[in-house]
Amino acid sequence: MDLRVRYSTIFNGHSLGRIESSCNRVSRHLRLSMMARVSLLAFVVPSLPVLADDAADSAETTQVERSENTYYGLDEIIVTANKRDQSINEVPLTITAVTGDALITRGITSTADLAKLVPGLTAQPSPFNTPVYTLRGVGFYESTLSASPTVAVYTDEVPLPFSAMTKAAALDLERVEVLKGPQGTLFGNNTTGGAINYIAAKPTDDLSAGVDASVGRFNAVDLQGFVSGPLGGGVRARVAGRIVNSGDWQYSATHNNKLGAQDMIQGRILLDWESGPLKLALNLNGWRDKSDTQAPQRIATYISVPGAPPEQENRDYPYPPFTARAADWSINIPPLERDDYFFQTALRADYQVSDDVIMTSISAFERYKTHSVNDFDGTARNIADPVLD
Repeated sequence: MDLRVRYSTIFNGHSLGRIESSCNRVSRHLRLSMMARVSLLAFVVPSLPVLADDAADSAETTQVERSENTYYGLDEIIVTANKRDQSINEVPLTITAVTGDALITRGITSTADLAKLVPGLTAQPSPFNTPVYTLRGVGFYESTLSASPTVAVYTDEVPLPFSAMTKAAALDLERVEVLKGPQGTLFGNNTTGGAINYIAAKPTDDLSAGVDASVGRFNAVDLQGFVSGPLGGGVRARVAGRIVNSGDWQYSATHNNKLGAQDMIQGRILLDWESGPLKLALNLNGWRDKSDTQAPQRIATYISVPGAPPEQENRDYPYPPFTARAADWSINIPPLERDDYFFQTALRADYQVSDDVIMTSISAFERYKTHSVNDFDGTARNIADPVLD
């Protein structure tokens, strides 16, 4: 028997505010989701009209500036789309670059949220907690955990080979670069649709710290912050973390139970050391997710084996109200929850051979584990209630 189901997501969050401090300076910025926030962002038009007498001299520059590159938050952004620092105006690629502050202001805290900001990017959720990313329509819906995506995600040029690992990639960023179109030359063969490159905010020479907090419906709390500064001996460090908690938002149509609580923590430790021509950067990061799994909403019933004993009972099973919060699930199985975690350590070494040559080595180790209890039939009956490990 096949049951057609629908997945929905509800989180009507309202950002309360952001507090940042740098040494002895403290600045407060209130952000309300229904108010214009023009003062918090500097939008820059990437191309300006060219005067007639300058047209010949600036034809090449104008052609680059009139490309589809988009950037938010700064007058000029230096990107690493070609694996070296360049102005976004000089890169002959279609890039959307967004600063970390602009992402926080817009409430974008995950890779899936980038679809709200980047034209042509879609992030399709799946019942297996594996998002499916497509760029400009290039991609395929494959929610298997081990499937190689057509849009690859990187953090400081270190790949996250499977989409399920990208949950906390947007933590404490300097910027994010979205490169559209095949990027196999520099980023590997799993970038048929494009690449998403996160650049983490780096340790600073002076002591600085920042906190961002938001609340929403269903007792939702999202708190993240960082501390950065020197440790001595040429070593600088940056520690960032995030906590997400919320209550249940789904309710059962046939029994008095609720579902949908969130319980997730994320963290990152960066250590930079420099001595002469040698630079070392160590990145330790990870996350843990013990949130509830989502129950689907049953909207139709298809019987794959006609005449089976429970056929009529399944046809007569009541449908939930056609609202986003209503669903149904079994209660005589383990709780519908997950226990996922991810850990990554990456070491980057840069050696300045000459003024024009730098040798770079990147080594990384990643570990991901998942365990979840699911209900895929959308009823309180035990029809399709798999445990995924």
